[in-house]
Amino acid sequence: MTGVASLAVFREVETGWRAGTPKPFEKYFGKGKVRLDFGEGGPRGGLFARSQAYYLITDYLKGTQTLDIGFTRVSDGIKSGTKPYALLERGYRDKNGISRREVVFISLSLEDGLWVITELRAIPAK
Repeated sequence: MTGVASLAVFREVETGWRAGTPKPFEKYFGKGKVRLDFGEGGPRGGLFARSQAYYLITDYLKGTQTLDIGFTRVSDGIKSGTKPYALLERGYRDKNGISRREVVFISLSLEDGLWVITELRAIPAK
C-alpha cells in the first residue's frame, strides 16, 4: 500500500515541474528538513526547513520554463527494501532563454505513515 502511495507522490511532483507550480512540493514536504541541490540558478547542497524549501522551489520554477519532462526510473522501494526514489529527465528554458536538460532525483521517506519528500537534486543531463 505504501508503494502505491509513493508512486502517486512522484506523479504529483512531475505535474508540479511540468506546470511550473510549487503546490505539490509544499504538500509533500514533511516536518523534517529537505535536502536540495540544484545546478543552474538554484540552491546548492543544503538542508532546508519546509518553508525555506518551498520558497527555494518557487524561486527556481519562476526562473525556468519546463519544455518536457518524464520519468526515466522509478523505484517504490518495496522489492529492494530501500527508500522510494525517482529520476526525471527535464528539458527547460532558463531565465536567459537558453534550452537546457537536467536529471531530477527525488527521494521519499515515511513520516507519520505518509510519504514525504526528503531530497530533491537536479543536475545537468549529459
